[in-house]
Amino acid sequence: MTISTFKGTFTALLGAGLLTACGGGDDAGSADTSSTDSSEIAMGEAMMEGSETYSLPDWTPEELYLPDDFTVTGSQAIGTRTYIMMGTSAMPQDELLSTYRNELEAAGYDVTPLERMPPDEPAIYFDGNGLETAQVRINDTGDLRELQIDFSKEM
Repeated sequence: MTISTFKGTFTALLGAGLLTACGGGDDAGSADTSSTDSSEIAMGEAMMEGSETYSLPDWTPEELYLPDDFTVTGSQAIGTRTYIMMGTSAMPQDELLSTYRNELEAAGYDVTPLERMPPDEPAIYFDGNGLETAQVRINDTGDLRELQIDFSKEM
């Protein structure tokens, strides 16, 4: 699954534990589970049970990988250039790390080589495609992995 940028808000279906692609125009309507391309989520067009909404900046990267079972747990804007998104996934940590590395490289990001990463740090650092700096950190909490995705746009 990837993130596609749209002005507005994004949310996730926490009860189902899934990000669901939505149909329709610019309004944040109800989830359309009959979408033909469930691998894309239109940020700004997904709803979360309980009506909790998270806003993405308009400069959010268009193609940024998220696990299929990614559930948004929080977000935070830091100034006008940095954004943090938190969530969970049941995907094993090693699989998350290798999948993120492959997906980011395929999307044209410059990913820090493994040999330059601290040996026991479950994170990936990357930049490019309009991002000055970005990282994905993974914390293994047992049944779920907590992900923190930080990115800062270029000046």
